[in-house]
Amino acid sequence: MAFRELIERLVQEVPGAVNCTLLGFDGIAIDSVDGKSTLGLSAGDATIEFAHLVGQIRRAAEGLAAGNVDEVCIRSEKLVTLLRPLTSEYLVALTMLPGGLVAKGRYLLRTTAPKLLQELS
Repeated sequence: MAFRELIERLVQEVPGAVNCTLLGFDGIAIDSVDGKSTLGLSAGDATIEFAHLVGQIRRAAEGLAAGNVDEVCIRSEKLVTLLRPLTSEYLVALTMLPGGLVAKGRYLLRTTAPKLLQELS
């Protein structure tokens, strides 16, 4: 299954999901899928900005010898964004409305990550 299909499935299967993006830590999106949203803001743009923060968090964790960062969750008034690093270069982000099923999003990101890794290699 191609990574486009995998991220489409995440948006379709997670209630409240508005975007899923596969991107590099440099903020350049490889592919992005938008779901239904009435927010009036770009969840994809937010994801690109948040990817930079994950890079900073990874560097801080390395400096503290805290180990690898497995997941970052950013909650704001209008969005919840889950970011999961896949490699040292790539991550996947799932953005949803605050009322979305965050636990299901976390689970599906965790179980989909190995499949995305396989597609990236």
